[in-house]
Amino acid sequence: MLGGWVAGCVMLIGPSGFLLGFVPAGLLITEDLLARRRAGALESPGRSAGRPAS
Repeated sequence: MLGGWVAGCVMLIGPSGFLLGFVPAGLLITEDLLARRRAGALESPGRSAGRPAS
């Protein structure tokens, strides 16, 4: 199903237009996910700082 939708879009828009639309979007999503992961890694040490020492 998805393959047919992609093929239809490529035929309608053309391969260059299709790639120019989705490749940058994929790169932006990837960068956002990496930034969230980095932010979560930076917050982890701060969360454990509030715990009492055992």
